[in-house]
Amino acid sequence: MPSPLSSPRPAPRPRGRRETSRPARDGDELYAALSYLLRSFQSRDREKPCYFDLSIGECHALEAVVRKGPIRVGDLAASLRLDKSGASRMARSLENRGYVKRGRHPGDGRAVALSATASGAQLEARIQKSLRRRYERAVRGFGSETRRALPRALRALADAAARPDEVPPRK
Repeated sequence: MPSPLSSPRPAPRPRGRRETSRPARDGDELYAALSYLLRSFQSRDREKPCYFDLSIGECHALEAVVRKGPIRVGDLAASLRLDKSGASRMARSLENRGYVKRGRHPGDGRAVALSATASGAQLEARIQKSLRRRYERAVRGFGSETRRALPRALRALADAAARPDEVPPRK
């Protein structure tokens, strides 16, 4: 039996069924490849500490606060594609650990904003350095042309996936 991280194989075509379209097969193969990639990079329980003492979600939140801060909780939620209460819980967890602090938003004195503490910024830098080393090892065996094309292709794929599905008009 293959391990959960074994390389994806396209599913066999059911007998007696017509050949599926090329885009459908490509979609199936892309799904298998992305599932394998995500399991490979994020094979841990999302709620257990995995990067120093943070969960994967908390790492994303800390990165957003460091890069975009000071940031309102609502803007953090939008950045992470979470609801506001989920982003607020994540911010509270980071604040309790001393990585994030709350204060007045510089553009709107009535609003509360999150910003990274010095220890939060240092931790985020250590996490990024660790991840970059991991990704460097992952692409080491690829040719330079493929290494340059991968980020562009992944960004284009992420942009395409972020677009809302087309909903047929109601009749």
